[in-house]
Formats: sequence, C-alpha cells, structure tokens
Amino acid sequence: MFQKRYWQGYALWIIRAMLLLSVLKFAKVQLMDNCSGFNHRKAYLEEQLLEYNDTCLSPLVVNGICAGKSSYATLKLRDMSLMKPLPTARPCFQFVLQPTKINSAIEDGFRIDALHSMVVAVKSHWGNFDMRVFARESWASYKFFRGTVLRVFFVVGYPPNESQRQLLKEENDEYGDILQLDISETYTAVGMKTLGSMQWVAENFPRQWIFASCDDDIVPNLRELYISIKKHWFQGVNESSPVSSIQFPILCNYHLQRHQKPIRVGDSVKNTVPHDLYPVDTYPTFCSGGFYTMSVAVSKVLFRLSRSHMYFFNDDVWITGLLRLAAIDAGYLPCRDISLESCGISTIPNPSVKHYRGNLKRMKKQWNFVKRVMQIH
Repeated sequence: MFQKRYWQGYALWIIRAMLLLSVLKFAKVQLMDNCSGFNHRKAYLEEQLLEYNDTCLSPLVVNGICAGKSSYATLKLRDMSLMKPLPTARPCFQFVLQPTKINSAIEDGFRIDALHSMVVAVKSHWGNFDMRVFARESWASYKFFRGTVLRVFFVVGYPPNESQRQLLKEENDEYGDILQLDISETYTAVGMKTLGSMQWVAENFPRQWIFASCDDDIVPNLRELYISIKKHWFQGVNESSPVSSIQFPILCNYHLQRHQKPIRVGDSVKNTVPHDLYPVDTYPTFCSGGFYTMSVAVSKVLFRLSRSHMYFFNDDVWITGLLRLAAIDAGYLPCRDISLESCGISTIPNPSVKHYRGNLKRMKKQWNFVKRVMQIH
C-alpha cells in the first residue's frame, strides 16, 4: 500500500513538472512571438488586414511592445519628436491624374508563367518629359522578361500654370502612365511622391506584387534585378518555397547606406538637419533612393505608419530606415532578431541599378551596354 501511494505521488509530481514546463515553453513562445519575431503573430494578423482594393488605408500607430530590446529603442529613435505619433493622422492623397493603362493591366500579373509581378513608381519632375520617354522606350518597355511581369508609372507634382498642366494631361491621355499629386515640385516634397505612389499601389495592386520606388535618371539591369529579387523571395525550405509577402525584405538595388551622419551645417541648406529634429549622431541603415524594392504588403504597412508620424524630407532615411524600425518594434513587420539595426533590409553584392544624376546621354549609353549584357535587342 505504501509503495502504491509513493508511486502515485511520484507520478503526480511528474505531471505537475510537465505542466510547468509546458507553461514556461508557452511563455517563451509568446515572448518570441512579441519580440524576436519568429512566429510573426502580429505581422501575420496585420497581413490579413492588408487586403486588395483598400480605398484609403487607416493609419497605424507605434506602441513599443519590446521595451529596451529593439534597435528602434536602443538607438533612442522612439524618444525623438520626429517619431512621436501625430494627434491627427495625415490625410490620404487626392490624385489629379491616374495611370489608367497601368491600372487596367493588373490581370497580366497572374499569368501562369510569371515568377513575380512588379510595379515600379518612378519619381519624376513634371517637366522631365525626355526622361520619361527614355524609360518608356528602354527598360520600362519589357512588360515580361525572365519570368517577371513589369509595370511602370511616373509620379509627378502639380505644374504652376494651365498650359503645362494641359501638356501633362495630354501625355497621360497618350501613355496612361502618369500619377499626378496635388503637391508642388520641390526637393522637400520628393518623399510625398513616394508616399503617394505607395497609397495608389496599395489601393490598386495585390499585396504579393513587388513594389519599387526609383528616380527617373536610373538605368536598371533587369536580369540582375530579377535575380536579386528571386534570391530574396525564395528563402524557404527549397527554391520552390517562397517567403510570405510580409516577410520579403526591403531590398536596396542601388545602394545600402550604413552609419551615415546627418548634415548639421553645410553649403546645401536643403540637406541640413537640425539637431533638435534628429538628435542621434547617425541614421539607421537605409536604402539610397535611386532604386529600392519591397512587397506591396510591406509598402502598405509603411504607408499606413507614415500617416501617423511627422513628415521627414529625407524620405530614404524616413521610409526605409526610421519607419522600417518602428514597424518592426511594433510587431507590424517580422524580424528574427529585433536587436539588429539592419533587420528587414537587405542588399546585393553587385548593385543592379546605375544612377546618372540627370545625364540622359550617359543613360542611353548605359542602356545600350545593358542590352548587350541582357542579350536583348
């Protein structure tokens, strides 16, 4: 009888120990879920809300869930006034002109032989007609190449007089690839073009598409560009196992910038950043704006987050640096190690894009070279 009670008591303690281990394991999973990003619970739930055909995306607000553990917190980005939530969300953009022919071409992205479908927003000055013609006749003309569907549109501001506005309307009537925002053409408004294109794409394209933002004076090597996208998209168990659209990182196809210091005093007033606006000595890792890609799902998160934060004119830093880390800190984007300041952003050894700072002659020469490399005519 004594031995029977002994073994019953012993078995009871084993059961209690197993229950305790289960509770501890569950707590560990929850911690990983909230802070390390392995299970991506919040990001997964957020992805379910990022459905196709949102009319105007509601803003997201960052409330840090991993106090002291994320790079967003350790870099003290959470405490600066620039990243404090706004009392009222920034309104959505109103579009003066829309790229109707790009909009109507979405169904092509579901062709059976397509590995990826990508929509590129080219930031252009309304007067840069020659740059847009070059893009249309060169790299943007390859609607399907190496398994990738490509759609390109141009984001412009508001011309100052009626005759210029009419010319822009006629251009869009012919090509159907102009997204015009009701903003002035100034250096500080360039980031608004990125946000406006993010909103339009979010409202018109599925989340599994690739979204890219670039300048109008770039020349991409489409073969290398698509190889880099495939490399980062298919990171599952094998090459036929893609990551989810919310896990696809921001990919710097032109240049990934690390440890850049803000310009405090300089000849170029447009680049000067006051210390009280950005008190940290260096920017977080970010993509230089010549050309970068992300999934439409990720662009939706960043756009919605931007609506609840003060606008920062250095849009490369703001969107791919600050808002990226804020989204990871809040759990809207997945990340395996939130203490890494480069989490959620990546690059490739050999950049697939060249930037020519408005030199159309050099752009044409580079495209002729790229065509030979790509073996196209």
